[in-house]
Amino acid sequence: MAILKYIISVFLWQFLNPFGLWQSLLQNAGQVVAILRAKKTAHSGRGFSVAAPFHGTWQVARGGTDRVHSHSWNLIAQRYAYDFIYPGGRPQSGDPGSGQAAAYPAYGREILAPANGVVLRAVDHFKDNRRAGSGGVNFLSKSMLGNHVIIRHAPGVFSLLAHLKRGSCTVRAGSTVKKGQVIGLCGNSGHSTEPHLHFQLQDRSGFYFTAGLPILFSRVEVGEISKSEKTRLESVTLKTGMTVRNLTDGESFEKGEPAEVQPARGSLFLLINSVLNVLGLLVWIFFIVVLVLVPFGRSLIVWLQ
Repeated sequence: MAILKYIISVFLWQFLNPFGLWQSLLQNAGQVVAILRAKKTAHSGRGFSVAAPFHGTWQVARGGTDRVHSHSWNLIAQRYAYDFIYPGGRPQSGDPGSGQAAAYPAYGREILAPANGVVLRAVDHFKDNRRAGSGGVNFLSKSMLGNHVIIRHAPGVFSLLAHLKRGSCTVRAGSTVKKGQVIGLCGNSGHSTEPHLHFQLQDRSGFYFTAGLPILFSRVEVGEISKSEKTRLESVTLKTGMTVRNLTDGESFEKGEPAEVQPARGSLFLLINSVLNVLGLLVWIFFIVVLVLVPFGRSLIVWLQ
């Protein structure tokens, strides 16, 4: 039922919400550009090292470096993205206020800069979705990302941290940030079914015309939500179901060599699919203009006369 609610709500947002329609068009057009450009990307190897962008232990709700665990394998901008929630942080359905975003322990927790860098964009004026846990997104929302921060860490390496709490950003465009510095609070804005952090690395500063980069989490303790064993590693990639915590300066760790993960590259199928999506959205916009906006405008002119 939750999956059905999600599909229906996203469909309504994409095709009936003008903000959603425009952003869907940008996302598909951006994917076409990113797929064509990704063949020439200079990035290769194991990824860019960052710290986990929060205090304490969080859980990967969705994300990984393979097709099975990937956040969104067919969206190359979000292929290596992660959705983090606070483990055990979903309120019981019978609890008072369980459907309220503020009842989730992740809500309002500090979000940190994953590495040193310069803030390129900081947005925090979108309202948080008060309801959470239904499985659907707010199809009336004006932004897919909601409140978010984009940071430039190195040439061709940018981080995106999204779904932040309204009015919580502590940085602004042009601010220099240090790894571990608070940049905002976890919220439930944009396309968010519950309070969580969407985190990704990308090769361009914008969200739509970019390709995702693999992420190496440096000096962290990792485990699985269903097991008590924890491992402290110098560098690791994560996957759905794992927990992660930044190590303190005094904690030892094991050195390891994470498997090499290539930057996101799209197939011919994805390219054709994205082109067809762009054409379909343009046709839909044309019909809205011809069948709805033009007749409405004419009726309004007649009424005013």
